[in-house]
Amino acid sequence: MARTTTKAPVRKKTKHSSAAPAEKSENRRQSNAERSAYFARREAAKVLRLVLQGDARRRAVGSIKSLIYSPSVKNKKATFALVCETLKHLSVIKEVLDEAEILNSKWKVYKICVYIYMYVCVYIY
Repeated sequence: MARTTTKAPVRKKTKHSSAAPAEKSENRRQSNAERSAYFARREAAKVLRLVLQGDARRRAVGSIKSLIYSPSVKNKKATFALVCETLKHLSVIKEVLDEAEILNSKWKVYKICVYIYMYVCVYIY
């Protein structure tokens, strides 16, 4: 019995048209700082959601520090800073969002993320 092997097709390199660099700029990879900030915002939103839910039910899941120092949070310093500063300015952020009517039914699901991004936009940039 003879064995037959099949080879995977080889892709040929082709030159791209002049439109390729424009496409590449839209789909460029994020730098490490951008990725770190993105994940810190996501992690901060998760922690802030747990803190606000615990506050609303008057039964805390854990303290802010214990939630941040869990193994699932990678960027602990940035996450802690975002959560604390967002909580500090939360009343102002809620007031601005209510006046602007941004948290309508479409964005209500992402309310905590909107708080984090609002803090970043107003107080950091």
